[in-house]
Order: sequence, then structure tokens, then C-alpha cells
Amino acid sequence: MLYTSGSSGTPKGVLSTQRNRLTPVETGLVGVLGLSERDRLLWPLPLHHAMSQVVCVLGVTVTGASAMLLPRFSVRDVLGELRRPDAPFTLLGGVPTTYSALLDEVRGVAGALGAPALRGCISAGAPRGPPSARPSRRSAASPTWSITAAPRPARSP
Repeated sequence: MLYTSGSSGTPKGVLSTQRNRLTPVETGLVGVLGLSERDRLLWPLPLHHAMSQVVCVLGVTVTGASAMLLPRFSVRDVLGELRRPDAPFTLLGGVPTTYSALLDEVRGVAGALGAPALRGCISAGAPRGPPSARPSRRSAASPTWSITAAPRPARSP
């Protein structure tokens, strides 16, 4: 049973199986995103979020990728870590408000993101509308993939 705060509704308990948790790793993170042992994730989200469990715990464990967990989200800390030349991050986890705050900080400043190894951002939670999608592609030059908090379970053959 996964208890969710209800990012888009009322808090509830959601029945989840191991297959339900591993399917998005196989089909989305590995199959679409290409998550592998070469990836380094920067993770400013709490681990009790369903997306954190799927991406940062299971995805990293299954693929051999690595992750750095930040104690809490702050624009300054995330940008500071993304800009480190000694340990570049290839992926960033967040929710729409994470990316809105980061974009507000770097919007309009050429090269302000300063994260050349970043190849993508992973998002979950409330739907990400076109107003935030367009600036992120221009500002960060990184596509964003989204997973749901409780993906549909895979059917057995």
C-alpha cells in the first residue's frame, strides 16, 4: 500500500505491486529515457514521494546509475550542484514547481543554467502545461519526461 498526499486530489492509499513499481523503470526510464549506469541524478525531492521511489530508488538500483540526494529543494543549491564541473549530473528530478522556480532564476540570461552534462529532467505530479514546457526547452535545452505517481499495473500474459 502506497499512501499518497494526493498531488492532484484527495490523499489516499493506493494498492501497488512490485510489477507496478518496476514497469515504469523498464518501459519509461530504461526504454524511453535510456537510464543507465552512466547517469548521475540530482534529486532535490523527498524520498516518500512515489516518483522518488520509482526513479531515485528503484531506477538507480536496477540500472546502476548514481544519485545525489539533496536534503531539501532550494534554487541556489540545485543550480550550484548542476554547475559543478567535477561531478556533472545528467538528469534532474523535480515537480512542476521545481522547474518553475529554476526557470524564474535563469530565464533571460544566456548560458545561465550552466549544466552542459544535463540531458534531461524528470517530472511528476500535476500536469505540466505548455507555458512551462516552452521556456524549459529554450532555457535548459533539456527535454522533460513525466511519469505518473501510480502507473497502471502491467497485465500478465
